[in-house]
Amino acid sequence: MSPKENIPLKRRRGIETQEKIFETAANLFARDGYDNVPIRKIASVIGIKESSIYNHFDSKSSILDNLFEYFSKELLKSRPTDEELESMMAYLSAEEILKNIIIRMGHQNEKVLDHIASIIFVERFRNTQAAKLYFKLIIEEQSEFYSKVFRLMKEKGLAVLPEDDINKLAVQYNYVLVALANEYAMAKNGLAEPLDIVKKMMDTASFFVQKLTKG
Repeated sequence: MSPKENIPLKRRRGIETQEKIFETAANLFARDGYDNVPIRKIASVIGIKESSIYNHFDSKSSILDNLFEYFSKELLKSRPTDEELESMMAYLSAEEILKNIIIRMGHQNEKVLDHIASIIFVERFRNTQAAKLYFKLIIEEQSEFYSKVFRLMKEKGLAVLPEDDINKLAVQYNYVLVALANEYAMAKNGLAEPLDIVKKMMDTASFFVQKLTKG
């Protein structure tokens, strides 16, 4: 029995409606732009009254807040823990580790996350919250994560790059992957072949491993 089946029917329907609002808003914000999607449009697509949305969210900006919070949590969950990284270092090569991380993050992908990523990429130019999230979570924290990975590789003898180059290389590596992630989101909308973008990501990992191991 699924967790929802243990919830009273009225409450379960409320949760399902909230999820529909969440998913529909993500799709519409990504497709049409946040400013171009009024609450009544979200309600119309779902087939509910506009007032019903306010039973679940205080405002349109509240929906956006929830989308960003969800994205943040899922991105953090997709990163291997310190313990998992230690385990990977014990039996995988540097190239296998970087590719494994890409695959792991890809497995977190779903339509809602793709939509939210698109929202962040577009809205960061006009929405302060999106800009802060993009810079902090996708640029700063992700670069710091790769610095930690590269430094651990060096400690375990999987990389031989100079200490002073670790942060620089992590920033460069992350910037390339961010660009490819944006390209992948566009590919999912039919603008390119997603598998071609995945190959570019894997090729990027292979290329940077050469920088990590050249000494």
